[in-house]
Parts: sequence; C-alpha cells; structure tokens
Amino acid sequence: MLYLIYDGSFPGFLTAVFEAFEKKTQELDFVSVQNHVPSFYEEHMVAYDRKKAGKVYHAITQKLCVSCYDRIFHAWLSHQVGIERDIFLFLKMSFASGKNLWAMLSEPVISRVSTAARAVEREAELYLGILRFRRASGIYVADISSKREVLPVIVPHFSQRFGDSPFLIRDLNFSQAFFCAKGKSEFVRMEEFSDLNKISENDEFETMWKAYYRSVSIKERKNPKVMQSHMPKYTWKYLIEREDMERSRVR
Repeated sequence: MLYLIYDGSFPGFLTAVFEAFEKKTQELDFVSVQNHVPSFYEEHMVAYDRKKAGKVYHAITQKLCVSCYDRIFHAWLSHQVGIERDIFLFLKMSFASGKNLWAMLSEPVISRVSTAARAVEREAELYLGILRFRRASGIYVADISSKREVLPVIVPHFSQRFGDSPFLIRDLNFSQAFFCAKGKSEFVRMEEFSDLNKISENDEFETMWKAYYRSVSIKERKNPKVMQSHMPKYTWKYLIEREDMERSRVR
C-alpha cells in the first residue's frame, strides 16, 4: 500500500491525484498532513504543484463537466473517511469510460461520493436559509458551527448579496473564516477577527429578524418540534430570533 500525503487543501489533493495517475499503482490511498499517522507502509509526500492540480482540473471539466468538478469538490469537503480514495477511483472509472457516471448509484464508489457531495450541499442549503448577520465594528458578522466544511460553498452567495458591504462568516467548528469586501473573498485566520463579538447597539439585522419572527408567529400555530425539525438544534444558538423561539417553547 502506498500512501500519498498531501497538504490538506483541495488543490493539494488534486496534485496528489495527478501523481496517483502517474504512478499507476493499484494499491494506494490519500491522507492529509493533518490526519497523517506514521506507519510501516510506503509513503510519499506530495508538494502542491499548480500545474499538476490545473491539469486535473481541466481533465475533469473538459472530459466530464464543470458541475462534476463542483460535486467532487463538495464530496471532498465532507471529509468523510476514505473520501479521497473514493474520489480518485470515481475519476479513474469516469476517465476510462469517457463519460459522467454520477447516475450509476448502484456502484458503491459512485454512491459514496455522491452521498458525500449531497450531504455537504444539503447543509450548505440549510445555512443559506438560516444564516443571521449582526453588525460589529462596521462589519456584518455571522457564525456557524457546521458538521461538514460548507463555508467555501456558501460564501459566493453572500458575496453577491452584500455587494460592496464588508462581511465575515466564521465557522467555529472548522476554525476558519472568510472575509468578503467589494465582491471579493479571502480565507483569513480566526484570530484576526476574534474580537468582533461586541454587537452594535442599533443592529438593523437583529431588529429585522426578531420583528419578522414575531410577525409570522401565531400563538395557536406554534410548534417547536416542527421548527426544530426544519432547523436542527445545533444551529439554534446562532439564530438572532432564538430568544423568542426559546420563549415559545416554555409557554
């Protein structure tokens, strides 16, 4: 067994995929530097190479399709155990057949990759609907604690929505943050914005969400259990209107 150790980034993984195709070794697996545990198996450290990663990107988008590349990226973001090897095997099968194989869900490898991608996409859709921003130090800030790494998936949406207004989304579970301004976004270290916890007194976003929640809440129709099924409990602590939601549960 040959283990290809990459830097933990998606471009780094694509570089490892390129080298895996070059080596033509049947028994191989991938592991990020962060998850690497020394073993007696053969290991090869893969350094990120822009050209190699680019060749894999172009191979996927041109021989398969652009949406196929997106789904592979989403599957990788799931960080599901063994997902790197499954993605590699999926690409190997797809390139050999010369067509998109997403519909072949009876094939275990394809099913696992598809399921992983869909899990990320569903959680991303959840946060697109419930993400709440507060104003702090002139920046709109929102916190999440996702089960899967969805931040790279949801940032483009909010970048378009906010336009030139600066905003920050922090994922506390993955200790990462994206800062966006003027339609451009960049990954930043959490500690750079760790002091943005004091909310402005006149926070129009907070006022808006609380007013909206009260306006659509009819006492006789309140059903906290149904609400929780639509908005998983692990997301509640980041909802601005949560105070009203909690009050509705105890009445």
